[in-house]
Amino acid sequence: MSSFPAGSNTEDRRHEIVAMAARTERGNQPRHLLLISLALVVAALVYLMIGWRAQAGAEQSLREEKRNAETVQNALGTLRALQAAGTSAGPKANESSASILSQFQRAGSDAGLKNPVTLPKSGSGRASQTSSNKDVAKVTWVYTLKDPSLSALWEFMKRATESVSGLEVYSVSLKPVGTDWELTVEFCRWERVEGT
Repeated sequence: MSSFPAGSNTEDRRHEIVAMAARTERGNQPRHLLLISLALVVAALVYLMIGWRAQAGAEQSLREEKRNAETVQNALGTLRALQAAGTSAGPKANESSASILSQFQRAGSDAGLKNPVTLPKSGSGRASQTSSNKDVAKVTWVYTLKDPSLSALWEFMKRATESVSGLEVYSVSLKPVGTDWELTVEFCRWERVEGT
């Protein structure tokens, strides 16, 4: 037989048992664990985003440092070449400018320029002594050339720097003029001053 009294007590007791079962069921469904795991996933995503941004910044910084290192390596190579050239007998100041001008003319004809290379602009070919070092002088030659072939103009610059010892392209200006290209190029060369 039943240990419950008959009537409304049985009904109340049944509601208590159903309520207790519902509480037990809710207790067995760990929502707090679900919320904690969701919070951990969100925190991990935030941490991942922060790490990703930090990595992108570090990669950018690394690229910049690599470019700087390449620049330093190139400058170091140039410095070593200049130091080696400084110990050897480099070009002397005012050394046969007619020979140098003929080399410019030969470079122009070898490059296939339509017009012959004439004398450079006035004031070119003169040594200008630098204030920091009295042992060397910078000599510049400025040419303005017109030719329909851009490749011939570039070839002229290349051949000129190859044929004249120590010659470098200092500045270049290029513009179209009608059907031709007008190239203004300034060559320079560092020369030892006589008596050093």
